[in-house]
Amino acid sequence: MLKRIFLFIIILLISDVCIAQDDIYIFQEYLKAYKNNTRSFDGKPGKDYWINKSEYKIDVFVKTETQTIKGKEQIIYYNNSPDDLSIIVLRLYQNWNKPGTSRDWNIDSNIFTNGILINNLKINDEVIDLNNSQKFLVNGTNAIIKLTEKLSSKSSINIYIEWEFGLPSVRNLRMGKYGTATYFIGYWYPQISVYDDIFGWDLNDYTGTTEFYNDFSDFDVTISTDVDNVIVWATGILENKEELFTENVLNRIEISSNSDTIIKIITKNDYIENNILKNFQGKRIWHFIAEAVPDFSFCFSDNYLWDATSLEVEPGRRCFINAVYKQEYKNFDKVSQISRDLLKYFSNEMPLVPFPYPIITVFNGAGGMEYPMMVNQSETDSFEDLVYVTTHEISHTYFPFYMGINERLYAWMDEGWAVYIPMDFQNQYTGVDTKEKNVLSYLKNAGTIKDMPLMIPSNNLKYDAYRMQAYNKSALLYDVICNMLGKSHFKKIIKEYINRWKGKHPTPYDFIFTINNLTNKNLNWFWNRWLFDFNYPDLTLKKAIIDNNYLNIEVLNKGGLPIPLVIKVIFIDKTEKEFLYSPEIWQNNSVFTTSFVIDKQILQVSIDNNYIPDCNKNDNIIDFLK
Repeated sequence: MLKRIFLFIIILLISDVCIAQDDIYIFQEYLKAYKNNTRSFDGKPGKDYWINKSEYKIDVFVKTETQTIKGKEQIIYYNNSPDDLSIIVLRLYQNWNKPGTSRDWNIDSNIFTNGILINNLKINDEVIDLNNSQKFLVNGTNAIIKLTEKLSSKSSINIYIEWEFGLPSVRNLRMGKYGTATYFIGYWYPQISVYDDIFGWDLNDYTGTTEFYNDFSDFDVTISTDVDNVIVWATGILENKEELFTENVLNRIEISSNSDTIIKIITKNDYIENNILKNFQGKRIWHFIAEAVPDFSFCFSDNYLWDATSLEVEPGRRCFINAVYKQEYKNFDKVSQISRDLLKYFSNEMPLVPFPYPIITVFNGAGGMEYPMMVNQSETDSFEDLVYVTTHEISHTYFPFYMGINERLYAWMDEGWAVYIPMDFQNQYTGVDTKEKNVLSYLKNAGTIKDMPLMIPSNNLKYDAYRMQAYNKSALLYDVICNMLGKSHFKKIIKEYINRWKGKHPTPYDFIFTINNLTNKNLNWFWNRWLFDFNYPDLTLKKAIIDNNYLNIEVLNKGGLPIPLVIKVIFIDKTEKEFLYSPEIWQNNSVFTTSFVIDKQILQVSIDNNYIPDCNKNDNIIDFLK
């Protein structure tokens, strides 16, 4: 009897693996991870899952007079993998500005710099000859360090770097200068690349479009500048605020960090009265600590206003919420309240996971760019745009920061979520239907040569195709899944997906298999058509015929993409009936038929819906009086 039970269990396990492998295409690199038990076909991390990490201790000085940044950096890198490593890969993001560097678009020559200059490099106290290409080789934005002795599995290595770079004379990619002593600094320090269980070292060059793929690290950062009266905000917690601020400002920080209302921490009058920073002899140091985050950024200004509030995101834990902005703002003073309401929405409605960080700061710089606990964004002309940019960038806290998404390869796993997660909030807050706007954006290129399957790596796509895949199509995918599973069930699944993979590196397959597992369904037919195949949204109302008080309807899915179907029947008395069908109706057939009993004369039958994309709406309506 025991033998039969054991054999039955084995058969079940084998069948699960076969379903996962046979019904959906799995790239060879990912199959290796399943064989090595670092990932499992139920969507959970495998029993042998691992992730490497670093501890950074950085001392950085910004000289605004010459627009240069100098830093000293001590790194302890922990090799938690089962492999002995013969190299270390450093990311040198600022090489993006060097002439001759590979970039996704052309830049003006006045943005050119010499890139990042490494002045000193030591590995476990061994001085590395930077001119010896056998030991140290720079290729684009990556540097490869050949180790004298391999870094063995389950051990660590000490790295010391002295470096510097010049800031471009105009706004740079995702960072920049916004005043004489007002800067946002990102993508700035030599960073250890990711070594993972799928590809090993991430050697993808940073070419501008695709953004993050980082391990979770601890940061101990001290920041100073040549301007004595700047205020610095950064990823993490300011450790020495008592040394820096006057009692007046400290009191406001204390009140706002425990308040549900907006507190003006720094006002115009504070600058006039010079009542912000304590008198100080020597170099003023700003000391920040951040734990288990994938990156670190900072900003500073000698004239920005500072609003703050806080929110209890879960019992006993509050998040400190900040907005810092130029004095000539148009509507940036609303950002702190928007941010607070958004964090409440995140924690209680979608994705139903308490906001994970202790602080968030939105800085009035330029564009819209996210970093852990930090946002750099422009002011906007309209309140609706301000809400959209703020909510989109803060949404990235979950993807890719809480979940270590590889958006260099699969930006749809983070940008699409940052579009989708705040949609209901945006609609409630502004009255603008961003879900409908996203459908219209997708339809601009749906079914064209720019409409790429989501599993095509993001770094292989050019701008228009990338934007469509990473933002619009993927956000639509999540909405279609929500429609198929039901909103309540969908929320529970996404919450579990986040809880499974927070602080780790989920792949598309981890997402796919998690949903299959939690729905207890094999949805690979759906994933194949949305992620791997060249399908597009195009439904055709082929037939609507009345026969013996029955309305017989036939709809053709001409484009092949599994999307919901809405059938609307309008009667001659102007009353309506609407019928919604799940994307699952397309699992086995491209034609769907249904019938309804009718008791009054029909004016029109249509399959039009503002939330369901359709490349050709000319075949979506049948008028009965024509």
